[in-house]
Order: sequence, then structure tokens, then C-alpha cells
Amino acid sequence: MWDTIAFISPYAVTFTVPLLITALGGLICERSGVVNIGLEGLMVIGSFACALSIAELHPWMGGAAVWAGLGAAMIAGTLFSLLHAFASITLNANQIISGTAVNMIAGSLTVYFSRLLTGGGNIQIPGGLPRFDVPGLSSFPVLGPLFFTQVYLTTPLVLLILFGCRFMISRTPFGLRLRACGEHPEAADASGVKVRRIRYIAVMFSGAFAALGGGIILVTYSGEFSGSVSWRWRRLSSDAGGQWESSGRHSSSGSPARRPMYLRCSRRSRIFPVCCSKPSPTWLPSSPWCFSPSPPGRPGPPASPSARSLSDLNAWG
Repeated sequence: MWDTIAFISPYAVTFTVPLLITALGGLICERSGVVNIGLEGLMVIGSFACALSIAELHPWMGGAAVWAGLGAAMIAGTLFSLLHAFASITLNANQIISGTAVNMIAGSLTVYFSRLLTGGGNIQIPGGLPRFDVPGLSSFPVLGPLFFTQVYLTTPLVLLILFGCRFMISRTPFGLRLRACGEHPEAADASGVKVRRIRYIAVMFSGAFAALGGGIILVTYSGEFSGSVSWRWRRLSSDAGGQWESSGRHSSSGSPARRPMYLRCSRRSRIFPVCCSKPSPTWLPSSPWCFSPSPPGRPGPPASPSARSLSDLNAWG
């Protein structure tokens, strides 16, 4: 029984990594207030761009063509995601229809160009990424054979991106503005945050990460582009199951386990929650805002001159 689990576990990790990075892109896009169901189409674009780049660059670059192909996949996904961003943000179109159109256009274009360039519907790559055992960690009992043997180099890369995005969303001014645009865009716009620009950046993040997921599928276990990645709706279900949190943690009530952030006026005592399901208050004081983690029913520390205000955060860009 243990031998079977140890044999299956490296393959499970390999199949999870593309899903993880793609779902992370969908999470960032969703936290900005834009639903992107065109993730599969973006993965197809990334897989096609990666396969074409590796096939063309391998005679000159050798093994380094794999990383050049992954970079080309991210660039292609970023550019292609602008279609969804323009339709859903600038034109204010239905986001579900726009994402569905992205899936249909991506599948059709990539199959057409692959047949036009190669004469068939598939593009085979001459080489992919090799497997390796993590030095020092693969010898650990139980965990070593399960998670640190026969891994690809893209696995630690995706984990680093995951932790970096977790820090960006929860600990940086850009992450604060990103969450504000998705949870209360009117309040963010009133405070001077450029909501449309933040949402464009978030959609571009989702396009880059989804295309990277498609490229990882190609260079790890697929080996050829066939016009589909066959992941369907698993990315959106993983995002929804994780409550759109990069850590996937939940509180006992079923809501995301994050501390609610409240806007406190430094000259008045009234407090407004940033993320709330009720309509936003119509009365907004003109004095500067500062952030306080204290709930309305519990008095928090008095606002100090050194408290970071929204105007300070906007100075970051």
C-alpha cells in the first residue's frame, strides 16, 4: 500500500502545479472584481506559444529553449487577456460572455495556426524538463518520498510565486488597493484609487499565470500541443472552494479567515468596514482616513499622526 502511494504522489504533485498557478491567476482577477472564466482559453494560448517557441528555438538554444518558451507563454497570455479586460472593464460587457468568447477564440485560433504552420493539429516539442530528487529533503521519512522525489523545477517555482502573491495581496499597498477594488470599488474610487487600472493589471496577472500553467503542462507531462488542456472548470472550482484566498483557509463560519479591515476617520469616531455586504454609507467625512483592525463594537487605539492613510498608499502608484 505504501509503495503505491509513494508511486502515485509525484504524479499527483505534477498534475496539481498547473492547476495551482492557474487558479492563483483567477484568484487575483476575482479579488479585483473581475470574473475570468476564460482561464482555459488562456492556458491553450500559453501552451501554443510555448510549443511554438520551443520548436523554433531549440536548435539554437538547446535546453534553455524550455524557459524561453515559458516566458513566451506568459507574454502571449498577458496580451491575449487584454481582450477580456477591454470587453469587461472598458466596454462594461458581461464578464461571463466575455470569458466564454476568450475560450472559443483561443481554441479556434491555436488549432488553425498549428495546422497552418505544421500541417497537422499537434506541435511536438523536442525536449522538456527533467525530473530530479530534491537534495537533502528526499531522504526524509514519509514526506520525502511523497513530495520531494521525482519533481520538476517548475514545482518550487510555482510555490515561490504562490507565497509571493500571498504576501503581495495581504501585506502590500498594491494588494490593499486590489482588494478594495473588488470588495468596495466606490470607496476605493472615492479615495483616489484608479479602479480600472488596478483591474487591468489583475486581469493581465491572470492571463500570465494561466498561460504559464498551460506551458507547464506542455514541458512536464504532455510533450505536445494538441489544441486543448482538458482542465475544464477545475480552476474556478478550486478558487471557489478556497473562498478566493491564496492560503485556502476558512473560518468556522465558512467565510474567509482574514481579519476585516475597517476605515476609521482620524477626526471622528465613526467606522466603516471596507468589506461588507451592506450598501456603502452615503455620509463620508472629509477628514483623512486611516486603517484600524478594530471592529465597530470594540474601541481601537487612537489614530496617530504616523498612521498610514490612503493618501500615503496612493503615493505608491
